[in-house]
Amino acid sequence: MQAINYAELTNHADLGAKVINVLKRDGFMLLSGISSVQQFKELSSAVTPDFMPYIGGSNNQRRLVDETAKITTAPGGKHNGTIQLHGEMCYKDSRPDVLFFYCETPAQSGGETIYADGIELYEKIIEDPDLEQLLTRRVCYHRKRDPDVWKSLYSTQDKQTVIDYCEGEGIEASFNDSDMLFTRYVDALVQQSYWNDKQVFINNLLGFARNPRKKGEIYSWITFADNSEIPGDLITRLQKIVARYTRKLKLNKNDILILDNRRMLHGRMSFSDENRNI
Repeated sequence: MQAINYAELTNHADLGAKVINVLKRDGFMLLSGISSVQQFKELSSAVTPDFMPYIGGSNNQRRLVDETAKITTAPGGKHNGTIQLHGEMCYKDSRPDVLFFYCETPAQSGGETIYADGIELYEKIIEDPDLEQLLTRRVCYHRKRDPDVWKSLYSTQDKQTVIDYCEGEGIEASFNDSDMLFTRYVDALVQQSYWNDKQVFINNLLGFARNPRKKGEIYSWITFADNSEIPGDLITRLQKIVARYTRKLKLNKNDILILDNRRMLHGRMSFSDENRNI
């Protein structure tokens, strides 16, 4: 992936349109030469005036950098393990169309961004008849959250506020007597492209399937919509295909990666440098 210099891009008559055209064609765009969070904010604001807050997500360790543009830090510090390929917030109805990543401080080693094209993946996956059948099934994302975690993720201590929010996002939510939050969200594994009629493999299956439910205490898992188990051999075959078409990208200081979240799955390799800041 070759980076476009930010200075060259700003000379374009319509910066936002230029970025969107590249996303329509490739699904991603890499920029170099950004020198500050303010420039990052200016670029993202030129592409879209609408930003989503990180509410009801999977990680409560993100730090808010800018309220207006909803800029947060990516998981880091002790949360430095591998992040499986996923579509951002595919466990609720509203999800961002475009993602912006600004590399302020890269890890000294590791921490590469991984990504895969959901259109390409769909075309390869359906070559296997069993996996093609799997893709026709709806799945359910299950999560449970301790009280301290859900209060942080939903920015509230009120349980009814959480239930109302989840209801508006198509999520079934309930609490047990210990104030543990349990959620269920049903969705398809394949969506239609935002820009054309192509089918896209874009979901959170790989992340939610990483720990079989029977192997001890976990906080997220996936089943078919009827709560039946997804066969492990199908997930293994799917993982092998996805791995074959996954690419790695080492972000350098002041790089920006822009992704079409309706098409591109993304993730991250593990790292040990606590100074890394994305």
